[in-house]
Amino acid sequence: MEIDGAVIIITGAGSGIGAATAQAANAAGAHLVLVGRRQERIAAVAEELRAARPDRSPLAIPADVTDSSDLHALVGRTLDEHGRIDVLINNAGQGFCSLVADTDLDLYRRILEVNLLAPLATMQKVLPSMRRCGRGSIINVSSGASLGVSPTTGAYSSTKAALNQLTAVARAELAPEGITVSLIHPYLTESEFNQALLGGDPILAPAVAPQHSAAYVAGSIMDLIRSGDAVTVLRPA
Repeated sequence: MEIDGAVIIITGAGSGIGAATAQAANAAGAHLVLVGRRQERIAAVAEELRAARPDRSPLAIPADVTDSSDLHALVGRTLDEHGRIDVLINNAGQGFCSLVADTDLDLYRRILEVNLLAPLATMQKVLPSMRRCGRGSIINVSSGASLGVSPTTGAYSSTKAALNQLTAVARAELAPEGITVSLIHPYLTESEFNQALLGGDPILAPAVAPQHSAAYVAGSIMDLIRSGDAVTVLRPA
């Protein structure tokens, strides 16, 4: 899909991969809808984007992606402003680290809501618009953690593994309607993710394979929108 002129919703747009993706898409000429729980953060990102490209005016919509009424309002406002939705980037995520034997089930339910149920609910909300247009692109941001076995990541990586399967099935189901569903597996990335863990010690990148920049991941997301490929795996250097 061509990014210039596309209407793109990005969840988790207030920092990290989401903010970097917004910057890349803005530079490419997209009409952006920035979504996040912290209104001041997404508003600040939107202001930076307007300064960088005055011919575009991104929307900053505070929303909790686990709240159905917030998602309904998000889609409604986007359609009121632009009349369509071309791309959804499900980037918002949450994690915690714990041994399987010690995993707090309440925390697990919380990250299931953010990492799995929210992307599904958001896909369902945007699909009517994409179906009317006969085209669309959905990018689900997974994790390299879901492709391997690393102690203390069982809860987090299992939510992402479920997202992987959901994405693959959605891709097969929606392809005949002209809607492309793709998946990206970032490696450890410069972001606030580790600072926002619900508990446990974060997994740190080794010196021999430093973490990726958020801008690098954002560039790969832009490539995935354009290509429509099924999966992109970002590997450590």
